[in-house]
Amino acid sequence: MYPESKFNLVLIDVLDNELPTIKATVEQLIFPRNTVLDFNIGTALWCAARGIGYLYETKESYSSGARVLLCGIGSDEQLAGYGRHRTSFNRGGWSALDQELDMDIRRLWIRNLARDDRLISFHGKEARYDCKLFSDIVEIHFWMKNLLNFVEQVHCGT
Repeated sequence: MYPESKFNLVLIDVLDNELPTIKATVEQLIFPRNTVLDFNIGTALWCAARGIGYLYETKESYSSGARVLLCGIGSDEQLAGYGRHRTSFNRGGWSALDQELDMDIRRLWIRNLARDDRLISFHGKEARYDCKLFSDIVEIHFWMKNLLNFVEQVHCGT
């Protein structure tokens, strides 16, 4: 896609003893969100945006000077990746699942993107999202894109 560009997969490890030193910063950046999930996602994004880790291919220590990060976001919200999606399906079938996914997609911009942008921009970096892919997935009928997540359950008749 970009033959003139070199992309590196940088693996990031966050050690337990490092968490107390970044906790207050992450909590401030995820505010007003304050769930354990928001903190865990926030910590992962904050550390990834910092860009200090090691290269996947060579295992060499690496500090990224990249100013733009390619981010994948919204796949759980679009493809029924959370446990509550299965709960919605169990309680009300495809209709309830469709309503839950629609709610997730409508609030993704407020709930996730604002939080994630604050975490990434803290390091002077900019997040980029594949809006075409996102919109293409949104256009697929919900039961088609989520069928594999629920096929075992449907097959078993539960």
